[in-house]
This record gives sequence, structure tokens and C-alpha cells, in this order.
Amino acid sequence: MQIEVDKLNADQTKMCLIGEMTIFHINDIKESLVKQFNEANELLIDLSGVSEIDTAGLQVLILFKNEASKKKKKLVLAEHSQPVVDLLEISHLNQFFGDPVLLLSAQTAEKSEKKL
Repeated sequence: MQIEVDKLNADQTKMCLIGEMTIFHINDIKESLVKQFNEANELLIDLSGVSEIDTAGLQVLILFKNEASKKKKKLVLAEHSQPVVDLLEISHLNQFFGDPVLLLSAQTAEKSEKKL
């Protein structure tokens, strides 16, 4: 797992996660997220480079979403890779994160099911 960090300004940080977001790499991911989360009021996590995600990766995203809410910080998940979209849809957590791309995807799927 490669993690690229770009400080956009004093309050905003962008993190790009590249590779596997799995139990084998989760400690490194969590450490990096904690550090950046503590230093910024807004954290943008670019998931476009995530090639694989398991429930450990999903748990970390849930943890940070909940922490952001408690601490009145903003957490934005962006540019979801297909494995991330698939896991969020299978787990029915796409609406929990409030991602408009995922909500659109879920709405599109719902419309397709109604046509059948």
C-alpha cells in the first residue's frame, strides 16, 4: 500500500491510497490516517488507486467517518475504485458515507431493478 499525502492548506489534506486496503496493510493505513486526521479539519481520501479492499479496510473507513462526525471534522471519500464501490454496495453502506457518486449508482441500480 502506497499512501500519498498532499497538504492543500492548513486545514485541508488530501490522501491518495494506492494498492490493497486489506488486513495485511491496515496498520500502516490507520497510522497515516490518524496522523493526517489529527492535523487537518478536512480530510479528502482519494480511493481511485485502491485495487482491493476487505472488511478491515471498510472498518477503518467507518471508524474515521464516525470520528469525523464526533470531532466536527469533514471526511470526504472521493474517486472510488470499482472494488470500493462493490464492497460498499454489497455491505449496504454506500448511503452511510453519503457519497453522491455511490448514491447515484444505487439509484441507477434501483431503477434498473424496477424495469425488470
